[in-house]
Amino acid sequence: TINDQLEETGLNGSATLGRCIELEPAFRYADLPPPPRVMMEPPPVKKMRLMSNPLSWTPEQVSEFLANHKDQEISQLAQAFKQEQIDGPAFMLLNLPTILDQW
Repeated sequence: TINDQLEETGLNGSATLGRCIELEPAFRYADLPPPPRVMMEPPPVKKMRLMSNPLSWTPEQVSEFLANHKDQEISQLAQAFKQEQIDGPAFMLLNLPTILDQW
């Protein structure tokens, strides 16, 4: 504790007024674990042509879009998005960390 450190150095509370005591840091940046890989590199951007503007999609259209995706991890989200009533505007606001946290 701080009081123990004061006693070890021969200083008491009244003698330390106006002085600074150097304490060891609680942690070092180098000791922190690396961030998850998903946060280090964004997924690759794929270009695609859509038949309509996603901002006008209903929850059913969002679900259909996801269900028809060739990536199985993405197609498995279709039912959850339909149950949560994720429409086009909500779908366009989602990002990868949010999707990973919620679904």
